[in-house]
Amino acid sequence: MAVNGALKLLVVKIISTDEKDGVSIIKNIKDKTGWKVSYGSFYPLMKELVNAKLVKFEKKEKSKVYSLTKKGEKLLGDIEIKKKEIFEKVCEGIRLLKVMGEDDFKDFSESIEKGLRNNHLDFVSIHEQLVKQGDLLNELNISKNRNKINAILKKTNNELEKLK
Repeated sequence: MAVNGALKLLVVKIISTDEKDGVSIIKNIKDKTGWKVSYGSFYPLMKELVNAKLVKFEKKEKSKVYSLTKKGEKLLGDIEIKKKEIFEKVCEGIRLLKVMGEDDFKDFSESIEKGLRNNHLDFVSIHEQLVKQGDLLNELNISKNRNKINAILKKTNNELEKLK
């Protein structure tokens, strides 16, 4: 899905919890995804959502406060159904990779599936650091630095264990 489509769905989801003004929605988007949405792209998106009758607004003081319409609430319900379908497909894919993969991947995939099922995987809040770590690993010569990388990852895992 294009970022614009994902952004629309995210805005609908954010507004579903409470009425919010534009600045609050933009801040919420940044907190949840790390995306820096400009006013120049946000407000045309909001106009589009209003025109589609998914969102309505009320002027309060100097700002517009947005909330969902009945049509927007229905869309949110449809999103939840789609999310469950996608979740099942992801789990199915992980199970398939586990069957085809090596032992290390089997453990990893079981861990991911368990985290997904228990709603413990909130990668969005740490997305930026995970992407940076992935980029760094891709840039490294793993075979040349395998022992050092394993030592760093082991140390990181030990620190994460302490957070349990």
